[in-house]
Amino acid sequence: MDTNALHQVCNYLNEDMKDHLEIGHNWHIDPGKLEAAIESTNLTDSKTAQFLLEETGDGIKKEIAVTVTQGNPGLCFQFEGYGDCCSVSGTPLIIEQYDNDLIVRIYSDITKDEPTHSISLSGAKVEPKRNNDMKLLDISMSMIVGDYNDPDEVKEWHWVKKNASFSHTDNGESGTYEFIINLANDLFDIPEQLKPIIGKAIEDDCSYLAFHQ
Repeated sequence: MDTNALHQVCNYLNEDMKDHLEIGHNWHIDPGKLEAAIESTNLTDSKTAQFLLEETGDGIKKEIAVTVTQGNPGLCFQFEGYGDCCSVSGTPLIIEQYDNDLIVRIYSDITKDEPTHSISLSGAKVEPKRNNDMKLLDISMSMIVGDYNDPDEVKEWHWVKKNASFSHTDNGESGTYEFIINLANDLFDIPEQLKPIIGKAIEDDCSYLAFHQ
């Protein structure tokens, strides 16, 4: 910190304020106390970062000083030699979190006070990784359509058999009659009574749905 410059500023303010204060009022800025107050704010803390941006193309090899400040509304980027409509050392690039979205605001025209580009990064958002364990939900058809005598007379069974990836019906007279639907497949013309069952299974991240008698 330039102590001499700080003293000059304090002396100027002390002299200037004498002409604006009523008689009997005192005004004095102590340079030492002001310097201590400025240093106590720690303006060079971790909320400000500085680095050099190198030329990566075929242009003249020149480095640009970059300052990144955590402020309001977000991360403010200052680039040496670039500014905005308010200052030659302004912030032509701001990254902020707005309405649960990450927005990059670019002020590429120094004559305008509104951003020339506002870019949402929602398309780059990484969704939470799903559990790799495959879940299978089994359900009795009679719980959906009620009692029946012959599955061939039940339209829901016709749809299940048509769309099943696996079936188990060949064990004689034991009565086993089951089909497994792969929920990763495209399923069309789902019967109305099966729609809520299939929808809930997909919502619960089930991989397969097994129908049986």
